[in-house]
Amino acid sequence: MVRIIEDRPREHITRWDTEYTRECIFSYNFNNQNDLRIMSLIEQLISDNQPTCKNCINHYFEPCIGGYNAIQCKIHGNIEYIKHPHYDMDGSKCDDYKRE
Repeated sequence: MVRIIEDRPREHITRWDTEYTRECIFSYNFNNQNDLRIMSLIEQLISDNQPTCKNCINHYFEPCIGGYNAIQCKIHGNIEYIKHPHYDMDGSKCDDYKRE
């Protein structure tokens, strides 16, 4: 069963966050197909209704050793490292964002 186990004010405010930003933590069974479907629907809902790097024309995956696919941007390079300005994949903060 998918559950929200925590919903709290964000502790570490970044320059993009506001005092009203909250964090939500979900719990789900990775071996349960219904839970995976629900989590996929949540992710799809977010992606369909907000500008994210995943729905930008500049987003792509680059295959790595071990079958991992790194999240890449044609303009900003590898955005997976924590100090990258686009690490949170929020397309609304990117001047180069163009919806696919």
